[in-house]
Amino acid sequence: MGKSPSEAFAAAERKTQILRNQALGIEIVGEQRRIGITLSEACREFLEETRQHHRPKTYSQYKTALDYFRESCREKALSSIERADIMSFMGFLSDRGLARRTIWTKVQVVVSMLKANGVTKLIRKRDWPRYTETEPEIYTSEEIERFLAQCNSWKRVLFEFFWMTGFREGEVMHVAWPDIDFGNHVVRVKAKPKLGSEPQIHVAERRIMASVGFMGFTVWMTVWMAPNSLKTNNWRREWDSNPR
Repeated sequence: MGKSPSEAFAAAERKTQILRNQALGIEIVGEQRRIGITLSEACREFLEETRQHHRPKTYSQYKTALDYFRESCREKALSSIERADIMSFMGFLSDRGLARRTIWTKVQVVVSMLKANGVTKLIRKRDWPRYTETEPEIYTSEEIERFLAQCNSWKRVLFEFFWMTGFREGEVMHVAWPDIDFGNHVVRVKAKPKLGSEPQIHVAERRIMASVGFMGFTVWMTVWMAPNSLKTNNWRREWDSNPR
């Protein structure tokens, strides 16, 4: 499997990719074939796997990073990628005004793609971009109330739901009636594989206590939504039709 943890991890990733490709009927590429694979081909295969197993937002972020890397490196064989290519890529991103944290994230995507193709140990720990984590801006209750006052009634209810539950966008989109406990003012986050919904925090279920105002929200939703499901596309359509 490899002489070090990183080599073992890369080997495991390659094996996982082979098994997934077999299950999907994708041609299995042997090690000899991979010696001559181009950077574009490697990126295309990695992105296809990402598209099948991750969210569209993740796919979009990975594609942007790898498109930048291809633009920086030009077309070349994957086996010819060197440390100098990664370092030049960092400079390429910096010249475009990207922040150090953003550069780190895009380099991480490239390193993941290379590892999935058996290319490891190109950069050292000290090569990674250094950045300082900034403390997220926290809005006061007064600022939030002023913001909500500028929303129309539909968007106010939507943002109040985000505010009261702390749910992420994908979690709000997939809330269903069985997830809501009216009596105890609790809403649950549960995986819904058939809808392509997996909680960001990987636990079987997460329960969130909501304020009394949550009941007003659910009454409004009873009128707006169908009785058996939340129809996840509805709020997207409402958002587009309510510009304020």
